[in-house]
Amino acid sequence: ISGRGRLVRAPFVLWFFVHLLSLPPASAAGITLSGRVVDENNAPVADAQVTVRRAAPARVPAATVQTRTGPSGAFTVIVPEPGEYLISAAHEGYYELTGRPLTLEASVEITLVLNTVEEVFQSVNVNEQPSPIDISETQNQSRLTGTEVNDIPYANSHSLRNALKLMPDVVQDGSGGLHVNGAQENQVQYLLNGFDITNPISGQFQTLLAVEGIRSIDLSTGRYSPELGRGSAGALAINTTSGTDAFHYTATDFLPGLSLQEGLHLGNWYPRAGFSGPIRKGRAWFSDTVDFEYTESIIPGLPGGQNTRSGLAGSELLHVQANVTPANILFADFLLNNSHQYYLGLGVLTPISTTSNLNNREYFGSIKDQIFSVAGMMIELGYGHNDFLAGQTPQGSGLYVLSPEGASGNYFVRSTQTTARDQMFVHAAAPRLHWLGSHHIEAGSGVNLLNYHGNFDRTGYEVKGISGSVLSQTLYEGPGVFTVRDTEQSSWLRDVWSLSKRLQVDLGIRQDWERRVNNVLLAPRLAFSWAPFASGRTR
Repeated sequence: ISGRGRLVRAPFVLWFFVHLLSLPPASAAGITLSGRVVDENNAPVADAQVTVRRAAPARVPAATVQTRTGPSGAFTVIVPEPGEYLISAAHEGYYELTGRPLTLEASVEITLVLNTVEEVFQSVNVNEQPSPIDISETQNQSRLTGTEVNDIPYANSHSLRNALKLMPDVVQDGSGGLHVNGAQENQVQYLLNGFDITNPISGQFQTLLAVEGIRSIDLSTGRYSPELGRGSAGALAINTTSGTDAFHYTATDFLPGLSLQEGLHLGNWYPRAGFSGPIRKGRAWFSDTVDFEYTESIIPGLPGGQNTRSGLAGSELLHVQANVTPANILFADFLLNNSHQYYLGLGVLTPISTTSNLNNREYFGSIKDQIFSVAGMMIELGYGHNDFLAGQTPQGSGLYVLSPEGASGNYFVRSTQTTARDQMFVHAAAPRLHWLGSHHIEAGSGVNLLNYHGNFDRTGYEVKGISGSVLSQTLYEGPGVFTVRDTEQSSWLRDVWSLSKRLQVDLGIRQDWERRVNNVLLAPRLAFSWAPFASGRTR
């Protein structure tokens, strides 16, 4: 990556990762059962729990072996001897695959399919369950499934932003700001299907998304993977739904509400719609969700026709998946957000002339390619582009006047801010390696190109006293136009090392470089998970 004539190189960890892949796996006694866990569209289901247990008579203890899938959905378990076994697979947000019979005489490879949960009214699980303590989990992570977001009652249920309060680590303040473990909103990284959608202007999560299009929300707040490193307080990953071979649609709140406050008029209205289905059955699918918001507030104490503050907002998200081959899957997203707020700041002491209109717009497009090798290697390539605009327009160009009777004149700031982010990344996950236990190794690298342009036009303001005399006057001169560009580069390496069934070590390192700071930072990661007792019920 070239920046101001200086060549910035990824650290040696990527070189080490490539050479480590060439090591032959050590042989292990017993029978090897390997395979992949995928969804109904053959996309990998990462971090799914796979359980294999002996289908033995009641008088014989049933041995149980557990593992979790990697980013490619791949898993490998070793059972001690041939025989009849039962295999299960589970992941939050998917219907559980429970107790499927399997005869093992020699090493075999299988594929397990988990179907996405669309809606659950009530369920009772009466099957024998393994220990709820997961030895392979070292991250501090909370998860909401799309079913929970849509079915659990909460205030303003049309808003994905308000749904985040259902997570125990998230608090929302009176102005709607989100706080993760007490941090500011701009201290968290926000991801959509693996791409950064944080607003570069404010550093906040300002993207509108229809809740019906959400598959899951994962919040990592501690000991998280070195892949996540741009948020000091954590990372919030939003994953959207994909279409299936059957057409589905949703329609919510399409009848508007009416308000009788100071006459009959349209009230707040939040219609949403979604449509999904096949582009080509068995090969390509789409999911399209639309969200529209109309809000209106009446300010008591102001004359009729000058007492209404309103807003319009809308979003559309199109998600496409195409299985080019069984070993090559393409994903594409296109997101459009647009919002207008009229007479912002309207109040009894701030009439319409002193208010501003706000206009915000966001475009986002991305494409991601997942490639799988016969040996179990996965390579993921991605490119995404964000485009943000924030504009503030006062009602006129007069001076802004502050007095004991209230404000008058026109607000003194007219601004237009635009920013664009181009992001590219590569992510590789190796097949499980066996040396002093088993190793699940991943590595990746990414580049962000940022371009910000600001145009601020300020007039001035006056402060008047009780008698109406001018106490002070401030006038602005000179251009308020500037442009800032930046380049960010990062790389990372992670090794999930399972020394035994009861002990796992998570090793990682992350490297970051930014052109404006022009300094390379290294951040090592270390976590371990240990089950001291054979029962596995304490970690």
